[in-house]
Amino acid sequence: MVNRLTSKIFHLGTSIPSSILNKFDIMHSEVIQISYQSRLQPEDINGFLKHNPIILILSKSGIYGFKKWLYRFNIDENIFKEHSFWTVGEKTYECLMRELSISSQYPKEMIGASAIAKINQLNNKNILLVCGNSIRYDLKSSMLANKINHYHFPVYKTELIKNKILQSSFQNNRNEYIVFTSPST
Repeated sequence: MVNRLTSKIFHLGTSIPSSILNKFDIMHSEVIQISYQSRLQPEDINGFLKHNPIILILSKSGIYGFKKWLYRFNIDENIFKEHSFWTVGEKTYECLMRELSISSQYPKEMIGASAIAKINQLNNKNILLVCGNSIRYDLKSSMLANKINHYHFPVYKTELIKNKILQSSFQNNRNEYIVFTSPST
């Protein structure tokens, strides 16, 4: 059992889960920073869109970056209404509906590889992958194993933040715990 008086949680993420707020001594520290950017021009994805790909968005950051990209080029999101959208989970689904009024499907297991497995069952072998600047290894492996073609559409970049207070405070003793609440951290 963890003792509240002697245990310290180093929370690395964007928001502290309410379930742990009053139970522990918590030091919150953000360790990543998201910058929304994409080098792609609309004509860069037009050729791939002709293959009627499923559009898979892997995170809320992907949705925000996609929205900024659409607005940057003054593109009406209705241009994508003919495409099927997938997200990795319910929160991402809700965010896509709220931000762009686009409905999507998502797998029961809310991870990218599960989305790939479900998409593979639809016999669509083309995915426009809206995500950050790097693609997780397990997702790449799943697409390769299922012979799915993808076009990487990065709309944000994740960067580490160096936090000297966190570095000096964490002693790695048995009463200290690190909690990650974002896959990006």
